[in-house]
This record gives sequence, C-alpha cells and structure tokens, in this order.
Amino acid sequence: MKALPILTTLLLLFPGCAHVISEEVLEDVDPAVTFSRLRNDPPACEGRMVLLGGVVVSTTNQEDGSLLEVYQTALNSRGRPIERDRSLGRFQAFSPEFLDSAIYCQGRSVTIAGIARGSRAGQLGQSSYDYPYVEIREIYLWPLEPIRVYVPHYGPFWDPWWPSRYGHHSHWYPRYAPYPASRSQPTNQH
Repeated sequence: MKALPILTTLLLLFPGCAHVISEEVLEDVDPAVTFSRLRNDPPACEGRMVLLGGVVVSTTNQEDGSLLEVYQTALNSRGRPIERDRSLGRFQAFSPEFLDSAIYCQGRSVTIAGIARGSRAGQLGQSSYDYPYVEIREIYLWPLEPIRVYVPHYGPFWDPWWPSRYGHHSHWYPRYAPYPASRSQPTNQH
C-alpha cells in the first residue's frame, strides 16, 4: 500500500522527463557521431543519423524547403540546448518542409535529428567556413522562455525610492499613503 503513492508519483513525473525527439528516430541516432566528429571528419559521418541542438542564427526559405543556420550547443537529457554561450561551431540543417522564418527566427533554441550529408562551404563574416550539413528528419522548436527580471522586495507597502520621486528625502513613506499635499505644495500666485 505504501508503494502505490510512490509509484503513482513516478509515473506522473516520467512523461515530463521524456526526450523531445520521438523514440523511433532516437533509435536510429548514432551516439558515436558527436558534433566535433561531424565537424572534423564529415565524410566519415555521412549517411548517419545525428542528434544536434543549438540556437538558430538564420532561416532561409528556398523553393524546395528551408535552410537553418544553427550554432551548436550541448544538450541535456531531454534534448534541450544548454550553455547557450558555449559552442563548438555552426552547422546547416535543411528541411524539405517550409519553416517560417518568423517562427524559426534568430535566437530560438532547436533540437534536430537528421542525416549527416557532409559539409558545405559558406561565408561566416569575411571568412570562409565549412558547415556540417544535415537533412532534418525531426525538429523540435523550444518554447520561448520568459524574461526573468529581478525586482527587490521591500515588503508589501514600502518603496524606498517613493519619497525621492516626489522630492521628499527625510522619511520612507508607505506606498499606499502619499505624503500630505499641504506640506510642500508650491503655489502659483503672482
């Protein structure tokens, strides 16, 4: 009887830990093909299923599909790109389906399972760059994360800057009780 609540809790939590790429596609992924290996030796990885993730740099829509340029990042156990400020390089990923550039826009995180197809020469700024090239089999666009802003908490009614906003510096006044207007109201008498 005591094991039932524990088992129920584990079953409810388990789906939240599932990988974002389907199991069928994950079974085909070759774990030996890392991004470093794909970048350093593209011909050896050609035709193998890879799992990559990162942040979209650009999306180019073409007649036959969409081409993403992505800077690679590490993935966590669910496949979510982490450590957005660390990358081993960039890659290109092609989808035969239309990926709207307003949705798959710069800064969005993606997880991609696809087939390695060698590399493609391109430009990165003023220099030439060999992009590992992947044909997308499955892609997951991560939801936007809310911007977190730190707001200091001074209690439910106190605002330490309130007096200075109204020209009074001698005391802290509760937010809900404004300073009496009769003390410092300038008069417009000529």
